[in-house]
Amino acid sequence: MKNRTLPYGYCCKDGVIVIEPQESKVLKRIFAAYLDGSSMLTIAEQLNRAKIEYRDGVTGWNKGRLKHLIDNTKYFGTEGYPPIIDQATYEKMQKTKHWRNTQKNTGKAQDIFRLTVPVRCPGCGNRMRRRHDSRCKCQERWTCENTACRLRIEISDTELLTALADLLGTITADSITLPAETPYEPSTEVIRLNNEISRMLDMVEIDKAVLRSKMTECLRQKYKELGNECCAVQRLKAELDSTADIAERLNRTVSEIRLYTDKTADIILLNGQIIRKESDNGTDCCIPVESGADNRTDNIGQRERENPLPCPAGGGILPRFH
Repeated sequence: MKNRTLPYGYCCKDGVIVIEPQESKVLKRIFAAYLDGSSMLTIAEQLNRAKIEYRDGVTGWNKGRLKHLIDNTKYFGTEGYPPIIDQATYEKMQKTKHWRNTQKNTGKAQDIFRLTVPVRCPGCGNRMRRRHDSRCKCQERWTCENTACRLRIEISDTELLTALADLLGTITADSITLPAETPYEPSTEVIRLNNEISRMLDMVEIDKAVLRSKMTECLRQKYKELGNECCAVQRLKAELDSTADIAERLNRTVSEIRLYTDKTADIILLNGQIIRKESDNGTDCCIPVESGADNRTDNIGQRERENPLPCPAGGGILPRFH
């Protein structure tokens, strides 16, 4: 699979950057749909259903990738690129985006205090706590609660919430999957109820009302203990196009946040999937889970992604695209 080196809509011919005819048509359709009122999520899902490739072999359209296209000034002829749209269209898209944007910086300072999702240390996996010090240049920092670690990461509330919002923006409904099935192990309570039911069935005279009540109670307990993965997936899909603020959306869809020393983050969805920032060269960052926190070195800034924390049971890694 070839990595894209030029923006979508362009190709190189005889050493010269030129407009790619088919991709430029797709771009114009995207921009027209956006200005006509379609959301980025709706456009992304339409492109994926139509199997339109972003690059060879890749059809992973999402909100983050479309935002990158809408924000790209090269499309109206900057930096030596031939124009695909005029500047007026570009400016109209920016005004539309600004008007629709529900994640403006003006409420993010308050959003951080409503965030209930745990933030985990990249070094040891323990919980991190936010600290504020008005004397410092970067007034916000996150410190590991583990006294043997005490890793500190300086990142402003706005930077963190923007990074998390960008991660959520990369998800489409089609990319959310069910985790792997695991065998059901009955709890002590279910075993107790099963034993009581068995003893009652062995009795000469059976009180049908009591037996029915016990069986209903046993079924209710089993249902309660069975995984809610299907429900979690449906909730996640319903939240994708939500207009709620970022803190509320994270609380509804994310089980854990992993913060890194380079001021990037991963999020783990309720169904166990990991949403990870793509690497700088544009390739999909699908790092396999290997040895976990015990194999980390002291040079966490360089090694934390080489030895990622263990994935939740049944979880997979969902790549993020530009």
